[in-house]
Amino acid sequence: MRLFMGSRDEKDKTKVRKEKLAGYFYNLSQLIFTGTGVGGVLPFLHGTASSGDISVLVFGAVATAGSAYFANRILKY
Repeated sequence: MRLFMGSRDEKDKTKVRKEKLAGYFYNLSQLIFTGTGVGGVLPFLHGTASSGDISVLVFGAVATAGSAYFANRILKY
């Protein structure tokens, strides 16, 4: 009986660990989206946009999607 309870505890630990790690990557994607969104859009509103600002927006979109995808993969498997 004790062996069974130990494996259940280990499964619970693994589940919690996966949820926390996925939550970290979801939060990271939110931070990237917010930071690059504000940093990349403000120059467009002021009319002083450059190619660097466009690259910030593209990097932000790719990094946000990548972090969210990675978090989803962690939760799936």
